[in-house]
Amino acid sequence: YLDFASQLVYTNLGHQHPKIVAAIKEQADRLCVIQPSFANEPASELAALLAELAPGDLNMAFFTNGGAEANENAIRIARMATGRHKIMAAWRSYHGATHGAIALTGDPRRWASEPAISGVVHFMGPYTYRSSFHSESEEQER
Repeated sequence: YLDFASQLVYTNLGHQHPKIVAAIKEQADRLCVIQPSFANEPASELAALLAELAPGDLNMAFFTNGGAEANENAIRIARMATGRHKIMAAWRSYHGATHGAIALTGDPRRWASEPAISGVVHFMGPYTYRSSFHSESEEQER
């Protein structure tokens, strides 16, 4: 069945989906796990596919062990590339449990980690069903 929770990203494709189980078994026969800094065939294939799909001359991929680590690096890369310090993040969001990623998180889970990294600005996204501003229409939410 499909749960659409996107909890661990792959579970939104279903629990114990036969194609996913078969792919895991096939990969385990070749190489179970390797850290992202070492070259391996699946990562190379994915990097090539991402470069093919990406717009313009975006042709490099940077893999990490997980989402929080990816977000930490995204913060660092964005700040280095732009020279800007502020990062905007939505309330009602979750970006991981590392120090920088949890600073982006817009819910009470981050409170235990405060004070967090500087420069994070949270904003309210449109949510007319239960608006924090008690808006009655989508237009008012904007």
